[in-house]
Amino acid sequence: MTIGTGVITIWGKRLAMVIAGLCLSGLLLSGNTLTLEDAITEAMVRNLNLRIQEADHRIAGDTVDLAKATFDTTLFGEASWAEQEQDRDLYRSSSETGRAGLGVTRLLSSGASLTLRTDYVRSGGSRYDSSLNQIIGGDELNHNSAVTASIRQPLLKGRGSRVNLAGIRKAEKRLEIAGLDFRQQILSVIRDTEKAYWQLAHARERMNRRESAIRLAGTMLEETLIREQVGRATRLDVLQARANVASQQEILLDAQRQVEEAEDALAAQLGRLEAGVSQRVYDVESLRPVGAEIPDLGSVWSGALARSLELSVQRANLEVLSEDRLLAKDDTRTDLNLVASASTTGLSPDGAKSAYESALEKEGHDWQVGLEVSVPIGKRAAKAGLRQAETMIEREEFRLARMEQDLFRRVRDTHRVLTVGIQKLEAARLTLELEREAFDQQQQRVDNGLANFRDLQESQLAVDRAAIAELDAWLAVLFAEVELAELDGRLLDRHRIDIETRTGAVDAG
Repeated sequence: MTIGTGVITIWGKRLAMVIAGLCLSGLLLSGNTLTLEDAITEAMVRNLNLRIQEADHRIAGDTVDLAKATFDTTLFGEASWAEQEQDRDLYRSSSETGRAGLGVTRLLSSGASLTLRTDYVRSGGSRYDSSLNQIIGGDELNHNSAVTASIRQPLLKGRGSRVNLAGIRKAEKRLEIAGLDFRQQILSVIRDTEKAYWQLAHARERMNRRESAIRLAGTMLEETLIREQVGRATRLDVLQARANVASQQEILLDAQRQVEEAEDALAAQLGRLEAGVSQRVYDVESLRPVGAEIPDLGSVWSGALARSLELSVQRANLEVLSEDRLLAKDDTRTDLNLVASASTTGLSPDGAKSAYESALEKEGHDWQVGLEVSVPIGKRAAKAGLRQAETMIEREEFRLARMEQDLFRRVRDTHRVLTVGIQKLEAARLTLELEREAFDQQQQRVDNGLANFRDLQESQLAVDRAAIAELDAWLAVLFAEVELAELDGRLLDRHRIDIETRTGAVDAG
């Protein structure tokens, strides 16, 4: 089974249409066998935990774009108009000024901030001096223009692409982590769905065997009644036979409850558990035979160490913390910046066009260059931040080592459970075979008058216990196989599922 192209594509429309087609055809409805593969496919489409994780992955993808947007070019502009009039005892004045500016600015990966802008000023006015009885300055208009290029380059703190691109690298690493978390959620859904599936199969088998036990108890009651009529059984034997039937009925009710609980658990994994919905009846496969092959512990551990998503996430977190340490170390540097600008200006009474022509002919120009410095005394905050970043890396390295130890312990424990489980299963099979043979022998002894009904009843109970023990051992082995396959990265191969992971943008189908 192949699930999409990309971590997210299991939510694609094509797969959803496939699932809808399966439902319409009745393959996933009650009355037909729900295969394990069908259950897993439906769970990966409908499971709510996967939908949540998928949304987290898309959010992380947008965070990368937000980090890259820091280096986008920004267009800015401004415009204003002002008028001023004054009327005093000796003079009157009026002026008007119009301003307009337009430019672009961009942050470079080196840390430099570049700005290119143009400014235009239209101004004019007059002043009347009553003491002189004349107008001073006239009322002609002046047109001023300027084209300016400026740069602000950090020389110490904030210098270089290694520092300035750290935010993008952190966002990309968090996107990778989100993809790993999503993949881990997929594995969890597959694991939990398979375990819920086999739990239901186990509960069904238990109920079937309880039904067989009831039928056997009924048959034994009928035979006891017949023997009582011919004097070969006592009234006590009949009472014990009736009590046996009642006891088996009680046990069956409990088995039926366990089936319903297992159906609810599977329905929850498939996203079908809804309030007010009538009882679902899933026809699932029987418990599959388990082979006696036990994987080598060393190969299982090697696979787990190489494919563990938990370890991969922790290593990615360490890389994020390394970027934080880089930024913290940069904060300890002196904030020293080179600032420079150069302008060409123009002035004309004949309009904006003439003023800009004057500017382009470099009739006027100016430039400046300088340094800016800011030094916190003692740099206590920056030094504390660096120490904190280094300590956090040390802590997470210890955590990674502990996670490796925990993983090895889980692998070894699960491998041990599987090894012992297979041995117990073989023992349970042999026990059941022997108990059935003993029951047949006891039946013959009762028929020949060599044993009473109590002996036969005890033998039947022994067969029932052996049958349930075999089922329990069967389920324990299946659970151990699933958990071990998840630990060493074979769970997808176990179900022939292909998930092509892709870091970056999410393709929703």
